[in-house]
Amino acid sequence: MNLLLEWALTSSVLIVVVLALRVLLRGRVSLRLQYAMWAVVLARLLFPFQLPLPAPVSASELAPQVSGLDQPSIPVLPVIWSLEEIQDGQAPDVWMGSGGELETANSGGMVQPVGEDQAAYALLWLSPEQVVLILWGAGAAITALVLLGANLRFSIRLRRSRRAFPIQNAAVPAYITECICSPCLFGLFRPAVYLTPESAADEQVRRHVLAHELTHFAHRDHIWAVLRCLALVLHWYNPLVWAAAYLSRQDGELACDEGAIRQL
Repeated sequence: MNLLLEWALTSSVLIVVVLALRVLLRGRVSLRLQYAMWAVVLARLLFPFQLPLPAPVSASELAPQVSGLDQPSIPVLPVIWSLEEIQDGQAPDVWMGSGGELETANSGGMVQPVGEDQAAYALLWLSPEQVVLILWGAGAAITALVLLGANLRFSIRLRRSRRAFPIQNAAVPAYITECICSPCLFGLFRPAVYLTPESAADEQVRRHVLAHELTHFAHRDHIWAVLRCLALVLHWYNPLVWAAAYLSRQDGELACDEGAIRQL
């Protein structure tokens, strides 16, 4: 649990630092270098371990140390009785011991006091740490399914509507499709450039678009896009990570514009 807190805290601090550098260095460094700064954030978001770097205060000292999270105190589907009912023998297989402690004859479950005048019996008790991990895992699974589903639907639409567009000496194949609003590079293992009919019809526009999209391929942005999605899955709860993913994508587009202009 403390590792997750440290991971979230140091990732958030690093994002804030990059955001500040992004503002301070605007116009003073190349757009590609501005885009490359996000690689440091991405590495931290994907790897939770702490590197032993010399510093006056370590990240583990900054992160709040939460204790007592491993105590089983949250019942799952509990049966609750008042202490008066237990003392009167109205609770089956649950009684008050000679020392005032709660006891049960059912070895498969546990009975514990909840509140001042109540007790709960449940087969399964979870610690707060386990509850947090379950919620984090559920959120990560939902985010992964949503992102995967959106990309699969988009991939199917592209494959069903595309038609080949021959380009000489291109690093990746190109297709024309009517199901997109603007040209794009899409695909992880077999990336391809997808053009709109309008951009393919105009020779000058097509030349500019191909330069931009092929620069995306040269920067390996189709791989960075997948890693960004993985970071969102792991840190779905952190709005700073969503902001970082959005801004890094914008910086990637600007870096490609810069590279395409240089080529043209």
